[in-house]
Amino acid sequence: MKKTDDVKSPGRVYSWVPGSRFGRDDDVSRIGPEVERLIKKHGQKLAIEEAVREAENPSSPLHSVIFREDDTTAAYEHRLDLARHLFRSVQVTIITPERKEVTIRVAVTRERPNQPGKHFYTTTEYALSDPSLRAEVLKTALRELAAIRRKYIELDELSRVFAEINRALRARR
Repeated sequence: MKKTDDVKSPGRVYSWVPGSRFGRDDDVSRIGPEVERLIKKHGQKLAIEEAVREAENPSSPLHSVIFREDDTTAAYEHRLDLARHLFRSVQVTIITPERKEVTIRVAVTRERPNQPGKHFYTTTEYALSDPSLRAEVLKTALRELAAIRRKYIELDELSRVFAEINRALRARR
């Protein structure tokens, strides 16, 4: 059965990346080809500012996605994105009793219980010390590694890395 967000174009199938904020209401069959067209139009080096400028045109397939909100809502959403980026950007270097330096992110995000799609932040140290949160962090790490493997599978130089990812994924089953 074909998923509703997978759309065929001549020789191509466009779909949303799992977990993307885009989906049902966003027409990937128009947006995917437009993204490729814009990148080619700008010599394979599209600055995101140019994409937003192109999307200002109401006839652009990107317009309804990029300009979907009024300015007040957009400003609030922008602040939420800045806060998320901030929390993902802070790290701490801990010096162990053996004088070894270990650098970790200060915070990790987890899904809120009984609220799919909603998240909370906790310190990495707490998450790794709590067995259920640690299992979630590991699950997320393995999912992200699998995504990296899918994204770069054609790079033979990473074949040993991908073999280790495969081994870790098999060990978790």
